[in-house]
This record gives sequence, structure tokens and C-alpha cells, in this order.
Amino acid sequence: YFIDNAGNGWHMLVAESEDGTPAGYLAAIDHPASRIIGPGCAEAEHTMVALIAAQLGRHSGRSMLVVAPADRPALIQQLYRWGARNCETHVAQCRPASGSGTLPKISGVFLPTYLPETA
Repeated sequence: YFIDNAGNGWHMLVAESEDGTPAGYLAAIDHPASRIIGPGCAEAEHTMVALIAAQLGRHSGRSMLVVAPADRPALIQQLYRWGARNCETHVAQCRPASGSGTLPKISGVFLPTYLPETA
């Protein structure tokens, strides 16, 4: 969906680790009606910070919405240093593993979005 970019509004970034393997990705849409960073995921918080910084750089001068994970305080603090403000708080959004009743462990950094699901 993001790579095909049929509506020509999406931009995808991919981060590589030192050995050249993927370390994370982050999409963003820049449309006058909707400017959102996400979805994306990364193995490490510093990788997600770098990806967000790169997307913000591409969209300099525009207000972008980012649904940042509340369980990543270093990421949240960096966003505040950049001038981010809270407009919503999402503590958690997950679904128990099929039939288990237990929540899956998230071992990376995940940024959701609202748009692909509604396109």
C-alpha cells in the first residue's frame, strides 16, 4: 500500500543496521487534509527517533500528527524537546494472542496510524 503509493501522498523511510539488515521503517502522509507520521516500527528506540527526525525534516514547517507509544519515555521526551504537544493519549492498543487471553510482548517500537485502515 505505502510503496505502491497510488494516491501519491505517502513517503516511506527504511533504516538499516550496520550490517545492512532492516532496523526499522516509518511511513508518513502529507496531504492538506491529513498530515500524519506512521505507521512504523523499529528494533530500537534510537532508530525510531532517527526515523521520526527524518520525516519531520521532510515536512519542515508543517504540524504533523504522531501517535507515539506511551511506554517509550525517551522517545516521548525527545518529541517534547522538538516541540510536540499532546492532543490524545493512547496507553495501549493490542489484542490477546488467539485463544490465550494473554497480551503479546512488544519488543520493538511501534507507531500506529489511522489511515490505511480507512482508505
